[in-house]
Amino acid sequence: MPVINAYPAGSFCWLDMGANDLAVAERFYTALFGWTTDRTQFGPDEGDVYLRMKLHGRAAAAIYPLDPGQKMERVPSAWLSYLAVDDAEAAAARAVELGATLLAEPFDVMDEGRMVLLTDPSHATVALWEAKEHRGAEVRDEPGAATWTELATRDLAKAERFYTGLLGWTADTFTRGPVPYTLFLRDGEPVAGMLRLAQSMDGIPPHWMPFFAVTDVEGDLRRAEEMGAVRLVGPEPLAGVGRFATMQDPQGAAFSILQRTSR
Repeated sequence: MPVINAYPAGSFCWLDMGANDLAVAERFYTALFGWTTDRTQFGPDEGDVYLRMKLHGRAAAAIYPLDPGQKMERVPSAWLSYLAVDDAEAAAARAVELGATLLAEPFDVMDEGRMVLLTDPSHATVALWEAKEHRGAEVRDEPGAATWTELATRDLAKAERFYTGLLGWTADTFTRGPVPYTLFLRDGEPVAGMLRLAQSMDGIPPHWMPFFAVTDVEGDLRRAEEMGAVRLVGPEPLAGVGRFATMQDPQGAAFSILQRTSR
């Protein structure tokens, strides 16, 4: 199986999760997706650890513990998606021009790369990543690996202006079922999707949702529930794509699984 070693600017390249309980998260995701762990200790404290989650020996995602301050502030466990950029400083400056709020100015992550953390004008959080040693996920679109990323927000127009302006994406909006759906394209190829948060989701903030590929959406959802996950949506069909389900893991981090019928 091939190893991905580079991502073009404007594509999703990585994702990680900050967990309130690292051991609980590790048990859940290794059991659900068949991941193994590669532990990096980056500081002197017990919590200074970053778990690279590997699928058949290839980096697929990562999990790390929230720090004590975040836990005291009741920061929830959550997945964070990373977009590849060529120049973190230039991308951060352009993001601010387009209305983003920087949560963290460009900073070095050891020798792995440079990172920016921001909230887009529609209030969804995303990371920008200028790769150095760490190029991103070494596997995609295989069972147990990320396969899609989708923005759920209440201000579609602001989000579209921001991401097309920042990344050079184009947007194609069409009707998928009862609601409009926007497909973001890079050089004509789909890279992400966007839809409006439903009125029934008033308490849910805008967010980028990661989708992981599976071969049995019903079976994997059932196994996840047996391990403490909470079903939010589905399984439901996606016309021309496959079947998906959305859930919260045992600590409340939301993610989706997707069984594709075609690619």
